[in-house]
Amino acid sequence: MDKKKSTCYYKRKRFEELTLANDFLFCKIMQKLGKYKSKDFIYPSALQRELNIDIKTIYEILEICVQEEILEQWLKVYCPNCSRFTGQLFKNIEDIPEEVNCFNCGEDIENPLKHAVVIYRVL
Repeated sequence: MDKKKSTCYYKRKRFEELTLANDFLFCKIMQKLGKYKSKDFIYPSALQRELNIDIKTIYEILEICVQEEILEQWLKVYCPNCSRFTGQLFKNIEDIPEEVNCFNCGEDIENPLKHAVVIYRVL
């Protein structure tokens, strides 16, 4: 068994509570995650575009990585006015203020929690 395949097999076994119909998808996601460095941010939607895998499957695997202390969750607020991220990151829901200003368009975003997106950071 070559090194890539054995590493992928080990990781699949570690996360066996996640049921995937196709081991290839799991290996594909885990190999992609292996390219990130400590403190890098991972956007689930970017993984979806790059790997063409169902977003629900991606979130399931990323959440297991959080449980295994490989990743941690962060929140990033998306601006409904200019359709870009505001540039502000929050570690917890409680940290998000009642109003956030978008660095891109200058608009104030009321109820930013409604526009928060979960992203992940490599530990």
